[in-house]
Amino acid sequence: MSQPLQAQTVMTYDEGLSRLSLRFMARDKNLDGYLSNQELVAPREGGYPSMGARAAQTLIDMVDLDGNAHIDHDEFSQALQRYHIMQSVDRDHDGILSPDEQASLGF
Repeated sequence: MSQPLQAQTVMTYDEGLSRLSLRFMARDKNLDGYLSNQELVAPREGGYPSMGARAAQTLIDMVDLDGNAHIDHDEFSQALQRYHIMQSVDRDHDGILSPDEQASLGF
């Protein structure tokens, strides 16, 4: 027997940013304001899988704007915002932005 679908929760922009902050703080184990490779690889609470060292380093390379080999809260927030914008533009959800999808961004 299948489980009933759960309704998606609607949240304000501020609520979304609060959730992002909580996710960041949960990973920042040493409370230095940065996410290191070791913190990204560490096992997560609640049974969520952690990422491998190579994936963590790739994420840092992509998101670390100031080049300090760590992800700060602003870099984390900006990366997730860009990700969500790209998801909303990628109408066919294939992970590639077609010319029409790019046009909707003004490219």
